[in-house]
Amino acid sequence: MKKSIGKKVMGVLLFLEIVLILVCLLNMSALKYIRGYSNDIRTGITSLEEAGAAGDEAAIQSVQADVEQTLNHIVLRINGTYSFNIALIVIIFVLMGIVFTITNRTIVLPAKNADKQLQEIVTDIENNHIDLTKRIEIRSQDEIGQLVDGINGFMVALQDLVR
Repeated sequence: MKKSIGKKVMGVLLFLEIVLILVCLLNMSALKYIRGYSNDIRTGITSLEEAGAAGDEAAIQSVQADVEQTLNHIVLRINGTYSFNIALIVIIFVLMGIVFTITNRTIVLPAKNADKQLQEIVTDIENNHIDLTKRIEIRSQDEIGQLVDGINGFMVALQDLVR
């Protein structure tokens, strides 16, 4: 199957982009909950002021307990978001490692291998050890494989010319 290097790279970038968008959406969702708690605190403060003005000690204690509970929810959400972000950082590093490995195996190593074999052929020719039957092994059908195929075709043409 012929798959170009550009398509491989674009596929990886698209995947990472989708992951990062999902991360942002999940963080925004957590922040939305925290923002909602701020309204609860405002309501509690207003109730506390009213109870204080009325001198209602039971209402003051009830409002203080509600505000404390809301603050505990906020801290819980913030801690959860913090833990979630740490987990996402770890996941992103793992994904980056996978992407690096795949890119290295499908793009970098074939290019380095072809370059090494071509350098050996060129060095042999420069040292008057001309062997036009040598070929570079084609390991992929992408642009690197096409380039290698072109070099092998050139070697065949030179071999035919010398005969």
